[in-house]
This record gives sequence, structure tokens and C-alpha cells, in this order.
Amino acid sequence: AFCNTHKYDIIHVNGGTGIDISYALAAKSGNPKAKVVMHSHADNVEPPKIMIKKMAHYIFRVFLKNVPDAYLACSASSLKWMFGELSNSYKKYEVLLNGIDIDQYKFDETTRKNLRQKLGIDRKLVLGTVGRLEPQKNPVFILDLIEKILKVRQDISFIWIGEGSLLDWTKQEAETREISRYIEFVGATDEVNKYYQAMDVFVLPSVYEGLGIVNIEAQCTGLKCMVSNVVPREARISDLVKFLPIDDAQRWADIIVNIQNSYKRVDQRKQAKEYGYGQFETARKLYSFYIELLNEK
Repeated sequence: AFCNTHKYDIIHVNGGTGIDISYALAAKSGNPKAKVVMHSHADNVEPPKIMIKKMAHYIFRVFLKNVPDAYLACSASSLKWMFGELSNSYKKYEVLLNGIDIDQYKFDETTRKNLRQKLGIDRKLVLGTVGRLEPQKNPVFILDLIEKILKVRQDISFIWIGEGSLLDWTKQEAETREISRYIEFVGATDEVNKYYQAMDVFVLPSVYEGLGIVNIEAQCTGLKCMVSNVVPREARISDLVKFLPIDDAQRWADIIVNIQNSYKRVDQRKQAKEYGYGQFETARKLYSFYIELLNEK
């Protein structure tokens, strides 16, 4: 009904699985003349009932080749997951990287010192992560990692930013393992950029990722990053990133315990812009994509 009463030239549909074809169908039904763009932001499904969700995804994905007029995705793996093989497609498709406000993530030594002193972690090796506390982000692995690091060195602190269905469980599990005093649960915050400054190591042991934009943000501040090897390689803009499998927390711990918290932070904002992550560059690319789509016969 909305699309029928609002005659847009382009309707942009964001989704993560083939099931989201329903939104594209609704858009086409309500406004047949509109160009419908389907935009993929994932490359897997969330638990529970993974097999059922995957079956539904692949069944509905078949229709994605017919309904939308064009395809976008935040990474190559996300493009393939959502739409399959498109090399012979007669329709327009492109990988459009998620744009960020790069200047917001400029490293600032004063901010770092002030926040570390405020949190009482100024002399510690500070680890951290940013993301929803859901199975995808692998909070169990992070708890295992903290435990293993503590067996070697206790001068650490972990900044955990985010909320989700596993937040209460994670807090309780940290209490049970007697490691909660080493963790700062920040929750949701609009000052993520400041917390990156305070960290020494950023970790992202995701089970799957459409892109992992937080990894880009962390690199912009010159922060060393350890991420799972399922994170798309488009999320690497510098030598600060190390990709590792998530089947061995001890391997991650062995690397982290040798990292010093006094390494020189190098500004990576220029690299982020050159790789195409600047918000203005992304906006211009999307605008061009729209114009070309509207000009197609």
C-alpha cells in the first residue's frame, strides 16, 4: 500500500537472506514502474535453526534473479551469498563498501590517556570488541580468550561494547569463570570512537560477517586488530589486521600476550579513504549507480 501511494523512482531494499525477497516483491507490486535495488548485508544466517533458515534462503534466492532490477552488496562474499553467480547477469550489480565518517576515527593521544585514567586501566594491556552480543559475534570465544590470556598475564582489561540477547548470559558466565573484574561492559554507546582510542588490541572472532565495518573503524585509529578468517578481506586496509581461525583461542592468546600497550599508533584514515570507505565517496558511488540504473532502457 505504501509503495502504491508513494511513486518513487527507486526503491532500495536492504536484506540479509533470500527471504527478504518479500520486500522486493511488495515494492514491485505496489509500484511496478520503480527500479528496485536489492542490497545484501550478510553472508550467512543467525542461530537457531540454521539449516532451516539456509534452506529457506536458497529456495527464495532463486526469485532474486527475477524480481529486483539491480543488486548491491557490502562485500564480494555478501554478493555471492545473497545472489549467487552474477557474472553472466544482464542486470546491474556492484559491491558498495559501507561508508564511514573517517575523520571521527582520528587517533587522539589525549582522549586515550583521559579515558584510560577514568576507567582505571592506564597501565594495562587493553583489549576490546564492538558488536551485538549474539551467536554471530562469538562471545563464548571471547570469554575463552580472556581466560587463556589471564593464565599468562593479569595486567589486562577488556572493553566490551554492545548489547544483545546474550548480554545477561555473558555477564553471568564471566562471573562464573571469575573473570568479570577484568571486563568493562559498556553496552550501547555513541562514543565508540573514544573507546577505540583506549584499546591496544581489537578482536572480532565472528562466526560470519557481511563485512565487519567495526574492523575498518578500529584500523583508522591505528589499532592492532585480530579477526576471524571469515571476515571478508575487503575489511583489511592496513597491515594492522591479522586473520585467524576461531578453532583455537590459545593461538589468539599466545599472540596477544606479547603485544605491548605502548606501540606507536599510525593514522590510517588516508588508507580507508583510498580503499573506498569514506562516506562521501560511497555516497557518490551510490548516486552514480542510481543514475545509471534510471538511464537504462
